[in-house]
Amino acid sequence: MGPVEQARLALVLGGVPFDDARFDRDSFLAKKAAGELPYGQLPTMEVDGKTVAQSVRSHHSCRICVLIVHVHMHSDQTVTSDLSMP
Repeated sequence: MGPVEQARLALVLGGVPFDDARFDRDSFLAKKAAGELPYGQLPTMEVDGKTVAQSVRSHHSCRICVLIVHVHMHSDQTVTSDLSMP
């Protein structure tokens, strides 16, 4: 199981609704050419209208999802107030 599956699992277990968008090769290349993918790669997540890309840390996506679950379960805050966005 890779980091993206761990991130999905964290959201599911936390009861956080999310859209699981997956792209075929042509869609990926089109998004990359249009500059819609930070660093030109996947995975990415959109959190409160901001695109978050996977960092060099291997489990960055999962950590973000755990933060989302925590905020979802314990407060009415927005997630991006606790994220340091690039």
